[in-house]
Amino acid sequence: MRPHILFIVLMMVLGVPTARAEGAFVRIGTGTSSGTYFLIGGLLANAISNPEGSRPCDKGGSCGVPGLVAVAQSTEGSMENINLILQGQLESAIVQADLAYYAFYGLGPFRKKGPAPKLRMISRLYDDVIHGIVRADSPVQTLKDIKGRTIGMGESFSGTAASVPILLSYYGVSLKSLNPVFLKLEKVTEDLEKGTLDGFLLVGGTPLAAIGDLGGRVPLRLLPVPFQPKMDPTFYRRATIAEKTYPDTKTVETLAIPALWVVAESQGIAKVHAMTAALWHPTTQAFLANGHHQGKSMTLRRALDGASIPLHAGAEQFYREKGLLLPDEKASGGTP
Repeated sequence: MRPHILFIVLMMVLGVPTARAEGAFVRIGTGTSSGTYFLIGGLLANAISNPEGSRPCDKGGSCGVPGLVAVAQSTEGSMENINLILQGQLESAIVQADLAYYAFYGLGPFRKKGPAPKLRMISRLYDDVIHGIVRADSPVQTLKDIKGRTIGMGESFSGTAASVPILLSYYGVSLKSLNPVFLKLEKVTEDLEKGTLDGFLLVGGTPLAAIGDLGGRVPLRLLPVPFQPKMDPTFYRRATIAEKTYPDTKTVETLAIPALWVVAESQGIAKVHAMTAALWHPTTQAFLANGHHQGKSMTLRRALDGASIPLHAGAEQFYREKGLLLPDEKASGGTP
């Protein structure tokens, strides 16, 4: 289902007329329906929504923004999300911190488009990790071993497709040295199971259901993705995927990339302040922690961790009120 159709269907399900005043809705761009972004985005949309007539927060009702209805919108991922925000077709989105940085400064995959200085951050949500997946009997042991092989790298406008080529360059691997394919996760897992694909790389929060399902059918192995000295620690962090996160897999060293909730600078200060406050309301925190494994890592203490672009003024105001920023302090937006 295309994103705009999904959006209309969701509004119909919610019983919300599509002709309501602009500003009553917040679309949260996520990713494919099989990915973590879509699941987290759905929880986030539910948490910050507080339609007219809802039961009060202190009486067991919504603790979201009064009068606001948010919906999670399925997309191809971070790259499409950024483009849709800049085109005014999304109010907010979940985006990888590295790609937010590249977009803001006009680097990497955004070099031809130029800088997007109006992109702003509300908060870090959780950390995505790099998954390198091969069959357990594969001769591929390291990222350097994928040269000459057919490797899945996400959909064309996904964060994975944009991030992986840059990531591989730190290990001396170029796209020209292998056969990259850009397919939906469902197709990638199907091809690996059939043996027509040598492996795939994926950026996403653990656990990913599609990989778990695949591991129940075919023995899998995770490739190590070690931190390299020249990597920017703003958005590349050492991490591990724990033993048996996926069936019969061992603990492996990998990298984490913060997943950020972002908006355009043009979104109203009061509106974004209210959205930020709703995100960090204790009721929301409990809801997120119970709704998904990654929800447990979404804490106010780490809200500014991985800030690769500037904060929106509304979010900045909230964090100052909470003492996370000093009066003259700015959250780091990285340096080009």
